[in-house]
Amino acid sequence: MEPILVIMMIMMFIVFFISLILVISNFQLWLRALLAGAQIQFPQLIGMRLRKVNPKVMVDSYIIAVKGGVDIGLDQLETHYLARGNVPRLVMALVAAKKAHYPLTFEQAAAIVRRVPQFEQTTSILTFRRIEYDRGEIQS
Repeated sequence: MEPILVIMMIMMFIVFFISLILVISNFQLWLRALLAGAQIQFPQLIGMRLRKVNPKVMVDSYIIAVKGGVDIGLDQLETHYLARGNVPRLVMALVAAKKAHYPLTFEQAAAIVRRVPQFEQTTSILTFRRIEYDRGEIQS
């Protein structure tokens, strides 16, 4: 057998092995998102790992957002995570605002979550802002 052929076979095996590891490590997250109705592509999960984003946090938060009826993109969640934001708290705040019929944008929720240390305080602020909104004291 030619040495070049052996080297090519070894390289193909290494590429196959690395691909297999990536598929196995992300399959459970991808399946969980698929069964929950949250459309996440395999390359997105691999990209998260390459960008040092915790894919479990992203997938769980994205599933909660989708199930809560919040229209948010996975890219927005990743951006917030990379800015050292607390993604689960952000999603919970958006879902709470959606349930309270309060028009809260992603940017507003991110600012509130950054400023307020506890989730309970975040929901209290959202409640007070909803009262102010209903009274016409603030604009959306």
